[in-house]
Amino acid sequence: GLITDCRGRVLAISVPMPSVWLDPYLIKDKEQTAKDLASILELDSEKLLQEIKARSKRRFMRVKRWISEDQAEKLGQLKLRGLVVADEYQRQYPMGTLASHVIGFTDIDGVGLEGIEKQYDSYLAGKAGKLRLLSDIKRRPVRAEETLERLEDGKTVVLSLDAVIQRCVEEELEKAVLKFKGLS
Repeated sequence: GLITDCRGRVLAISVPMPSVWLDPYLIKDKEQTAKDLASILELDSEKLLQEIKARSKRRFMRVKRWISEDQAEKLGQLKLRGLVVADEYQRQYPMGTLASHVIGFTDIDGVGLEGIEKQYDSYLAGKAGKLRLLSDIKRRPVRAEETLERLEDGKTVVLSLDAVIQRCVEEELEKAVLKFKGLS
C-alpha cells in the first residue's frame, strides 16, 4: 500500500521490478548458463557457476533481485529452460528522506522495520493470493482449477503531515543546526 501526505502526495510506494530465479535441476549446460546470465546481469560467472552446481539438486535459486527492464528482455531472448524472470515489489520513497523519521523503512522483503512502515505493516502489506493449478507430469501448469484465497492489495495510509510544510521545516531545521553548530 501507499503512504501519502494529507494531500495525497506519495511518500512510500511498492514498485514491481523484475527479478531472476533459476531451477538449477533443469539446467543442462551449467557453464554456458552461468556465462550467459553473468554477462547480462553483470555478475561473476565463476561464482554463479559454483552456486548453480552446489544447488543442482534443488528446485529454486534466486539469481538477482530487481534488474532493469533491458536485462529482463535480454534474459527472455535466451529462452533458457529453468530460468524465471518475474516481478517482485521494491519499496521506494519518491520524496527521498522527507519525513523519513516518521515514515520509517522496510527490509528487503518489504516488511516494515521502523516508523509507519512497522506500525501499519499488516495494513500496508495486503495478502498474497493462492491458486490451485493442475500440472502435467513435468510439473508444467496446465490450467487453474480454483482460487483458494483471493489476492488482497495493501491499503493506503494517509498521514496528517503536509509534504511541502514538512520540507520547509526540515530545511529550516538544517539551517539552524549548521548556524549554531548543533549535532545533526
